[in-house]
Amino acid sequence: LSSLSKPKPMRTIVAHMAIVALLVSGHSCYATQQIEPTGFVHNVGQVHDQDNHPVPQSLYTFSSNGLNVNLRSNGFSYDVIGGRNISTNMNHEDSDSILLIERIDFNFANISKEMEIIPMNSLPGILRYYTIGSSDDKPFVPKHYMSIMYHNVQPGIDVLFSTQDPSPENHSGFEYSIIVHAGTDGSAFKLTCSSVPMRISKTGNELEFNLAQWRVKEKIPFSYIASQSGLTRNVEVSYQISSLGDISFASSSDTKLAQGDSLVVDPVPALIWSTTYGLGQGNAIRSNSSGTFICGNTSSASGIATTGAHQT
Repeated sequence: LSSLSKPKPMRTIVAHMAIVALLVSGHSCYATQQIEPTGFVHNVGQVHDQDNHPVPQSLYTFSSNGLNVNLRSNGFSYDVIGGRNISTNMNHEDSDSILLIERIDFNFANISKEMEIIPMNSLPGILRYYTIGSSDDKPFVPKHYMSIMYHNVQPGIDVLFSTQDPSPENHSGFEYSIIVHAGTDGSAFKLTCSSVPMRISKTGNELEFNLAQWRVKEKIPFSYIASQSGLTRNVEVSYQISSLGDISFASSSDTKLAQGDSLVVDPVPALIWSTTYGLGQGNAIRSNSSGTFICGNTSSASGIATTGAHQT
């Protein structure tokens, strides 16, 4: 019911191997991969924690710029990743870059015993993961998928996690759809949300998660009723936040479902972040689809520019 882009064909010639870092809730490994992008990568043992212990509760992982998604048996998590420059002397003339990771956990409330987790749309290409610190040279070779269906999270309610090409409206390329089938009370679907520290606020049809270092917004661009005939009709669906911080959804009065109809709600997350480059004076800042560009001067010896920026 949620539109999925067509998988790209596997490249027949691989000029070089790319090295990518996977950071999922503090778990790390590295991989050589023969195709980009990857979708949801199945954890077949490659995900370990900082003490090199396997993390089997992480079922599938998706990585994008600054926002990683971790799918678990009882919910999903956002790992927000970014760099900060920290001053290293009293005069604030020098700084070191550090990597900061914050996490938001979303758990499904009242999970059905009939729930199934179904990988869909297997992607072409080969991934090989080598766990950092492992004495075994044998790589993990997991499959990766364009979408993962959580069928019957609650009776008559599915949750579809999917990937697509990044766009101005969806920078991460990740979204999830809540699919409510006819005869089901969609207001019963709830997500319990946790992170320390965090404050959740609601403005219009957007949620904002304020963490210690970063902010994440999530909005519902549109929701619709899909009929068996393939026709769709847009409807209004809004977030609801309880006093305990639980998240649910409320629909307008015109969302009565006929037999065979489904209500589809498509939340999309977006990372709102900032960082500091050196210490000094900024003269200009510009942003476009390629990124954010800052011009200025500083006496700092580190963290002052993107490598190769002087050649642009």
